[in-house]
Amino acid sequence: MTESAIYKNIMLNKLYHCISDQENSVNKTELVSVLSCFLKDRYHSVTVSPVDVNGTLGQFFAVKTDKKEYFVKTHLKGDIYRNALINEAIIYSAAYSGCMYSEKLDIDGQIFLIMDKLSELIKKPNLIGIKSVIDEYSKYTQELLLPNTYTFERLYHEGLISFDKLLSFGIISKDVYAQCLGNMKILGSLYADSEHIVCHGDLGSKNIMLINNNPIAIDWEDCFMGIPDYDFCYWLTFFDQRKFYTPDLFDKINIKKKKGIAIMLLVVILKCYLSYVNKSYLINSLSCEQRLLEILKLSDQ
Repeated sequence: MTESAIYKNIMLNKLYHCISDQENSVNKTELVSVLSCFLKDRYHSVTVSPVDVNGTLGQFFAVKTDKKEYFVKTHLKGDIYRNALINEAIIYSAAYSGCMYSEKLDIDGQIFLIMDKLSELIKKPNLIGIKSVIDEYSKYTQELLLPNTYTFERLYHEGLISFDKLLSFGIISKDVYAQCLGNMKILGSLYADSEHIVCHGDLGSKNIMLINNNPIAIDWEDCFMGIPDYDFCYWLTFFDQRKFYTPDLFDKINIKKKKGIAIMLLVVILKCYLSYVNKSYLINSLSCEQRLLEILKLSDQ
């Protein structure tokens, strides 16, 4: 069983992108020309080619020079896309400067993030592996204060609005609505009472790659100021991670069960709402209600 692509890739930036009616596309041919001209001052030979990557908020390019190969990401038109890439550049510099090259290029107002070419994972991470990835970048990002990002408080607010809409659209029942809402109540004060840290915001296995055989998290375009354990709980909501839903799940990862369940419910609710907006819920293997019930069941174990 598989999820639709849109069901996997969201949070508030992507939700804004999908419901916005503003024109945000860019001319790939022009971007190739702009980037090529800029890099020719650095290298004897440069080839820039568009890359078809499953990214929502940006455009991607492969760069081959006389020295090595690079990967480049740029943004669509609009401040939300530009700011997301600027924050991503800040995080790469803070978290991975010791193991990989990355640089923010500002070419006439268009931001390009150029970095080492990375390798794909051979094997998807397990609970221990994903915790190691999170712990590693958290050492360098937890003190960052990013500009122009949303907060966990806003995420929670948008989740409640989306939840009401799912009920009114008949996507979930009143009974499941009441159960979820009861479990999510602890999130209302969690951001105010918790440490505020940078969260990845879309930490799935597809967003982990290798640099010199070391796993790192990429694609930080949905990063925001959140709370500890959010990224881990977000990762758990992906379809492939359902195999980890065991009675001792939260004991294994040292997360309070009530907190873990509440965060997972919030994430899945937002994913369900976006899947409704894009009509992809019609082809998902499990309904939104079934996904929520799976998480609610963890509280009984």
